[in-house]
Amino acid sequence: MNIVLRGDTCRDCSLAIQIKAYKSIITHVIKPLKLKSGDINIIIVTYTNEYEHIVKYIFKDYNFFYIIINRKDQVKNYIDTLNKIPEFLINETNNLLILRSDLYFKHDIDYSRISKDKILTQWNLLTYTKSRNTVKNIET
Repeated sequence: MNIVLRGDTCRDCSLAIQIKAYKSIITHVIKPLKLKSGDINIIIVTYTNEYEHIVKYIFKDYNFFYIIINRKDQVKNYIDTLNKIPEFLINETNNLLILRSDLYFKHDIDYSRISKDKILTQWNLLTYTKSRNTVKNIET
């Protein structure tokens, strides 16, 4: 499983809040996968290396990649993020989950709708089916 966490690290928040967000990702996004840590690739795509050593420590139990891109507009940043994912990861792994780094999760992700044929995002995987709200609408 490839999990891409994209965008600013500490986007309009303190480092302490960002760390809580990353820990919520471990608890509610990664652990519910029930995969061996060696089968999970965490790919951080951001704009500076300011917090690289801290983020690397948080995700130390997983295969970790830290990639820096030049900040442009939202669409170009998203495309650049996808283009920077190492090709060998895409070829050997079935799933790709793309999330913003600043999302904070309160509940486990329901992976019952996961498909190796889809790119998973907060919009197509994390929509609560009863309310049709996404994680973005509920808690960020």
